[in-house]
Amino acid sequence: MLNFKIILLVLVLIIFPLLTFAVKIKVSVREKLDFMLEYFNYSKKSNLLTFQTVVYNPGSVGYKVRLRAEAFKEKERISQSWSKEVDLFPGASKTLNFHLYLPDKGNYSIRIRAYFGNEIEEVKNLTIVVNSLLNETFYINLKLWAIFPDEIMLKFKGEEANLLVLPYNFPSSWILEEKSIKEWKGEIVRLKFEGLFFPAEIKLVAVNLKTYEVCEIPIKFENLETSKLIFYFKSFLIDIFAI
Repeated sequence: MLNFKIILLVLVLIIFPLLTFAVKIKVSVREKLDFMLEYFNYSKKSNLLTFQTVVYNPGSVGYKVRLRAEAFKEKERISQSWSKEVDLFPGASKTLNFHLYLPDKGNYSIRIRAYFGNEIEEVKNLTIVVNSLLNETFYINLKLWAIFPDEIMLKFKGEEANLLVLPYNFPSSWILEEKSIKEWKGEIVRLKFEGLFFPAEIKLVAVNLKTYEVCEIPIKFENLETSKLIFYFKSFLIDIFAI
């Protein structure tokens, strides 16, 4: 009986430390940068395209993402547009809706690419035929403009509208976002801008989303600092004298 107790005690002294010994296990998740266009649809109103998309991050790292649409005729880029930029964490989905303006009738090849985590991925290709154009009868007049390191400010004068201001022809190294304002009544329009400024001419279109009338507007940017001074000085006078 004594020998049994001694054997039992020895077994307990050996096994117990093994049971209570904490084994550290290092768990690591392999970094995976990935993107998925979870949903895509578009509608066409004459020569204005509206894209409805849902972007999804199936990877293990978060990133910022935006979409870019480009329209080509026989390999020449005619028009382009950018969606807004959103944060997309692993497992998350977000909606990105934006527009693309096609200035003329004809056949277009549309390419849509995703820009995420310093990567670029082509996610959709379309062929669009434009047989009719929106009426250019929208009364709106660009009074002032200025370009800043992070935005373009525009002051219009015109009738009340559900306003969409959509850049469509601008340097390929620039990012210019569209701006939509419901029941616009003369407020300053601010377009988000990214890129290295240099003198350039751009084209944008103002769309009344109530009537789908448009007004095409060219702007020639010549000097960054001068544009700021002109905008603030003339804007001050306009607000005072309502000219």
